[in-house]
Amino acid sequence: MKEWPENILLAIAQPLTWPYIHSYTHLSMFAMKRPDIILLDTPRGGDIAEKREKQVEAALSRGATHIAFLDADMVYPENALWDMVEVIEEKGADLCGIVCYRGYPPHDPLIWGDAEDRLLTPFRDYNFGDLVDASAVGCGCLTVKAEVFFEVEQPWFQICEVRENERVIRRGEDTYFTRKATSAGFSLKVITAYDIGHIREIIVDRNVWLINLLISKLKTTENIIKLLKRLEEEEENG
Repeated sequence: MKEWPENILLAIAQPLTWPYIHSYTHLSMFAMKRPDIILLDTPRGGDIAEKREKQVEAALSRGATHIAFLDADMVYPENALWDMVEVIEEKGADLCGIVCYRGYPPHDPLIWGDAEDRLLTPFRDYNFGDLVDASAVGCGCLTVKAEVFFEVEQPWFQICEVRENERVIRRGEDTYFTRKATSAGFSLKVITAYDIGHIREIIVDRNVWLINLLISKLKTTENIIKLLKRLEEEEENG
């Protein structure tokens, strides 16, 4: 996609639950390549589901053709908006996200898919670089065609509890929406060629996930030291 399509009016929805955003988020948003956009106000009061709901209503009332959800604790590559719209335009997707990672251990990449709606695992279910068909993602970095909201019944966003293996799990308002959209027949694709960094004490991306996975497999400090020594020996021996 060499030029931004003239028929697309993009609204940016950032549902702030506090009055500040991280400087990394601020700088990465300014650095992004983007067309003229509608920057939506964040409604006061209500939980994050209510904020998202009101922002979508505002975007639709202002004639937006697409709505990009960009959370305030993320770091965005400069081509993020461009790439998501390109997938929607050229691959026939109705929703397109870029892979984000859980903010707490084990820092999983958050893409759900297949008939069982399970969390997909890199290297087993897909390789980094694939454009993945998904049943659900969060709204950390997600672009949605406005027609999805006209077809899917409100509430679009809702925090809910589900029972899995005799445990009650609290599911977020964003995965509630994407599951509802894909269940209605809309296509969701996820870009995995690069990451959206999730800001915590560190920026959570695939490297953090891989390190956490490696540590969990090695289990003990002794095993980690053995691995490091072996790698050093291999490096010295060429």
